[in-house]
Amino acid sequence: MTSGGYGVDTAELTSAGEHVQTQAADRMGPPLKAAGDIAVAAQDFGPEHTHHFQQFSAGIERLVGMVKSYVDVSRDFGGRMGGASSTYQSVESQTEQSMQHERGSLGGE
Repeated sequence: MTSGGYGVDTAELTSAGEHVQTQAADRMGPPLKAAGDIAVAAQDFGPEHTHHFQQFSAGIERLVGMVKSYVDVSRDFGGRMGGASSTYQSVESQTEQSMQHERGSLGGE
């Protein structure tokens, strides 16, 4: 990285990306599975409340869908962070090679 300018710690960026990718799935996996495995039927609500089962069931399905989306988006975001690290490394390398070439053509080295 250049002195006096901004720099990117690509190892940190890669590590953060990997952490983001796995963290959501690791933490949300068990509750997500448990929510998906809920086996409640209308009769479990009792005779006075069976009419609420449809809304309850739809709500659980929406919650499961939202958590799945959160996990998917987190994985995608983490992957993009890791990709950004590779891009920074590539650009940094190309810039360094270009600068060395320019110095050489100017008689600097």
